[in-house]
Parts: sequence; C-alpha cells; structure tokens
Amino acid sequence: MRILLVDDTLNVGGKERLVLTALKCLPRDRMSVHLCLTGGPGELGEEALSLADGSLVCNRRSPFSLSTVLAVRRYILSERIDLLHCNGTVDLLHALAASAGTGAKLVCSVHGYASGVHLHLGRLLLKKCDAVLPVSDSLLTDLKRDGYRARLFAVIPNCYDPVFATWPVPSSSSPAGRLRLICVSRFDASKDQITLVRALRAVVETGRDVTLDFAGSGPERFVGPVREAVSEAALAERVRFLGTCGDIPALLRGYDAFIMSSFAESFGIAAVEAMASGLPVILSDIPPFREILRDGGDGLLFAPGSPAAAASCISRLCDDPEMRSLLASKSIERSKTYSPEAYAMRLTGLYSRLLEGDPTPRTGRRS
Repeated sequence: MRILLVDDTLNVGGKERLVLTALKCLPRDRMSVHLCLTGGPGELGEEALSLADGSLVCNRRSPFSLSTVLAVRRYILSERIDLLHCNGTVDLLHALAASAGTGAKLVCSVHGYASGVHLHLGRLLLKKCDAVLPVSDSLLTDLKRDGYRARLFAVIPNCYDPVFATWPVPSSSSPAGRLRLICVSRFDASKDQITLVRALRAVVETGRDVTLDFAGSGPERFVGPVREAVSEAALAERVRFLGTCGDIPALLRGYDAFIMSSFAESFGIAAVEAMASGLPVILSDIPPFREILRDGGDGLLFAPGSPAAAASCISRLCDDPEMRSLLASKSIERSKTYSPEAYAMRLTGLYSRLLEGDPTPRTGRRS
C-alpha cells in the first residue's frame, strides 16, 4: 500500500501531533507512508518530513490553490498513491480535487467541531470520501445530528505519542492531605478552567494542601478571567500558569493527578497522555471523557461546571494515596486502548479493507 497523509500545516496541536505519530507507527512492512503539506511545514514539519517515505510541500497561499491541486495530482500519479488520508477541510478540498479520476481512495479524520463556512464545506466534502473517521463515538453522534453524511463512518480514536510509554511510571506521590494537580489544555471558553480554580478554593478552605498548575496558552480574553479568579480566591501561591510546555511527558512526572473541566471535547488526548504516564485522572462528565474512563471505572468524573463536584473528587484523591495508586494502575491499563500500536493496527486494517473492496471496519466501529 502507498499511503499519502495530507495536512495543511503541522503546527503544534493535537491533530498535528497525531500525524507525526502516524508517521512513526504505521508499519512499513505493510505500506509506504508519504506526507503532503498543502500550506507549509509548520513547527513540527521538519521532524515529520524526515519520517516520511516521500513528501510534498506546496506552500499554498490562498484558501483554494489550483497549483496545489495540480502538484498533489502529479505526486499521486508519479508515486502511484493508493489512498489519501486527510485531517481537515482545507486539505480535503485540495485532495478531493487532486485525486479525481486517479483511482486513489480518500479518507478523512474528523478531530473536532466545525462552524460557519467550514461546517457547510465539511458536509459537502465528507460525503464524497470513501470513509470518514471521527475520533470518538460521541463525535460521530454529533456529526450525524449536525447533518453530516458519509459512505462509511468508522470511529478511529486518537492515540498518544510513543514517548509517553517510554517514561518510567512515577514511583511515589504526595502523602495524604497533599495533592499536586496538573491541567494540560489550551485556554478557551469550552475548557472552563475557572471551575477548577473555584474547586481548588473550596478544597483549600478545608485545610488540605493542594496546588494546581495550568500548562497551555490561549488568547488573553480567556486566560485573563482565570488569572482574575485566582487572584480573587487568594490562590496565587497555589496556582501557576506555565504557558506552552514542550516536554509534556517530563512535566507530568512532577504531579500526583491530572484534571480537566471541559464543557465539550471531541476526544481528550491530553487526558489519555496523562493516563499513559501513570497519573490518576479527574475529568468532567461529558460523553468523550466517559468513553475514555468507561463511565468512571478508570478515573473520577464530576458534573461539568460544578466546583463542588470537582472539589469532592479532588478531596477524595487528596485524602487517599491508595486510591491514587489504584487509579494510576487503571489509567495505565486503560491507556493501552489508545496506544500507538492500537492506532496503527486500526488504520492499517481500515486501509487494507478499503483497498481490497471490503469497507467493513473491523478495527473501528461502523455506523
């Protein structure tokens, strides 16, 4: 099989890092894996290009570029590409035009929610793909609700980078009554970091020694209110804003538990990375997090937007190191569902069946 992964630009982000992981993990004894970047390399581009078996960088300068379409088409024909795998609306638009009449199959992963022109364009383009790959069952449900149609839907969950499994699991944690929390997330309206600040205040007022660090960045209109909430709660000595952090595996080793309070997610890769690193996780009770934790069996869930419910979960972990240890073990075991090896196996199986004319996604979920 000759596979062409297509993306716009590989800046630092969840779906971009997933392209990098695919280049590392897809089995070269079964396929060659090429990379096309329609918009330019980006921050992760150099590493990604070095991992590809062949590559094309188009440096597109307009939303739709005929020269990019022609360049991609020439590459498909010259390299005898069997299947193109896209990751977004812009790259799908170009790949669809470029692959027309070549016989190459076309699939597209859906990593999140679209709005405006991207919503309407996505509805139009995705139904022309041979397969559409939402990253969670909950996202598939939402796509269908929003009017998306496809020849085949197959849920292919995201995976963590192999580096998370190479770090040794933390061997010790804070004693009872003390807890070091980390939240790895960008700042925007859906992430609801303010609930975590309010929960922390409630926990600290009971005499427990708990700290919280935020790793991630975002526009000041989202970061500012969280800083103000920290100041108003007199938690400046207990809450740190670390900004964007490069070495997340090393960062996670300095904490006792991972926490997120999102109102909405398409998957939750940051939580899975924490689980693979051996941290117990506390997550808001939304559908994609419920999938990851199997309805709370592998971690703690709290009602979205409820500081009191989040504080209760934090207090339970703070008071009970044995529970932390148990949930850490469950985290590691559950994270194997989202390992790079599992991801590569799911993709390889789907690619093979599409090219062999049998689209039934035995390693994904059909709907």
